[in-house]
Amino acid sequence: MRSRIRYNPESIRRVVAWMVSRTLLTATRTLKLRELKLELHPDKVYIKTFVSGVDFLGWVHFADHRVLRTASKRRMLRRLKERQGQEGEEATRQSYRGMLRHGNARKLEAQIGLE
Repeated sequence: MRSRIRYNPESIRRVVAWMVSRTLLTATRTLKLRELKLELHPDKVYIKTFVSGVDFLGWVHFADHRVLRTASKRRMLRRLKERQGQEGEEATRQSYRGMLRHGNARKLEAQIGLE
């Protein structure tokens, strides 16, 4: 009796997606880069899924929402702490409040007392 091998469809999809992405990257390198006489840095080129979000201007953008990038959040909290009790503290708070309104950051606004 022959044993049957079962393949997980999700695993197959991931392998195919990986192969396609590698093929696209290789094709891009050979066609356009040779024509433009440019090189891609191997450590700086990567292909990610859209579901993992697109990092742009301090926010991570998803299909239906955006969240503040962790480094941006830490920087904001550090600067608010540095300016505590100084002239212009309220202006800094209001500036960050305006920035946070562009994304899904209501919990963060409440955490730092901007609501």
